[in-house]
This record gives sequence, C-alpha cells and structure tokens, in this order.
Amino acid sequence: MQTIAKKVVQNWAAKGYISDDEVEMCLYNLIRHTFTVAVLCVLTVVGALLGEWSNTIVLIVSILFLRTYTNGYHCKSCVACIFLSLAVTLLSLHIVPLLNFITALILMFVGSSIILAIAPTNSLQMHLTEAEMTAMRKHVRIRLLILTVLFLLFVFANMEKAYCIAVAVAVVAISLLTVRRKSQ
Repeated sequence: MQTIAKKVVQNWAAKGYISDDEVEMCLYNLIRHTFTVAVLCVLTVVGALLGEWSNTIVLIVSILFLRTYTNGYHCKSCVACIFLSLAVTLLSLHIVPLLNFITALILMFVGSSIILAIAPTNSLQMHLTEAEMTAMRKHVRIRLLILTVLFLLFVFANMEKAYCIAVAVAVVAISLLTVRRKSQ
C-alpha cells in the first residue's frame, strides 16, 4: 500500500497539484485515510456476516468520529491494528444486545467523563505540540456532544443504535486509559 501511495503522491507533485513541501504530509494522509477506509470496509463486512450491519456501521463510525481527535492506543503495525480493531468490534457487537438503558447511560457518563478528562492523548506515534493538543480538545468536546445528542435521539428511535454509541464512547475511553497507563 505504501508503494502505491508513494507513486500517487509523486505523480501529484510532478503534475504540480502539490508542492514538494507537501509530499510527506500528503503521503501520510493518503496512507492513513486509505487504511481507515479499508479497515472500515473489512469490519463492516464482518459485522454484516454476523447479522447486524447497521449496528456495525453506527459503532465503527462513532469510534472513528471520536478517535480522530482523541487519539488513543495505536498498534505498532497495520496487521495488529486490523486484528485489534476486529476483536474490539466483535466484542462490542456481542455486548450491545446484552445492555439495558441504565447500563448504557453509565457507559456514556463514565466514558464521556474519561474522554473529557484526558483527551486528547499524545502517544509515542503522534508527537503533538501543546498548541495542537489544545486545539484538539475543543473538537473532542464538540464531537462528544454530537454523539451524546445522537445517543439521546436513538434512545427514542432505536435503542440498539443508542447502545452502539454508548459502547463506542466506552471503547474510546478505554483506548485513552491504555495510552495513559503505558506512558506512566
């Protein structure tokens, strides 16, 4: 994947779409976004095979929506990331039907509290400046508010989708706690 992405970005630079200074950033973002879409597709197919593709999409999109600004645990390899993402998704999809409204509220409250307290994290792979961390905190709050509103709307429209959002918030919180623990 990296070889193809490198050729694509070099082609963009040769055609003048991007400057030479932007090549490295474009390469990183192209690989990151391509990988994210590929993992999303794999996880959605697996979720669909298990019978509930819409829950899978709500869960994964909610996690990705938050993780964009919270960061959290990052695997050392793409293969490890795929397997960990698959395991977390399968476990989460298994947990969703077992939840009740009170448990989902607790997951939302505790997960949101953890996220608000420690997000974003600055893992070894990220190297964020303090200014970047400050800017990301605002986005974390906004995205968490959006997911909370969606959670409340789904409570009235489709309880399982609300549970998926609650589990996603809890998954992101656990990811943040994992980074916090590893950095100590």
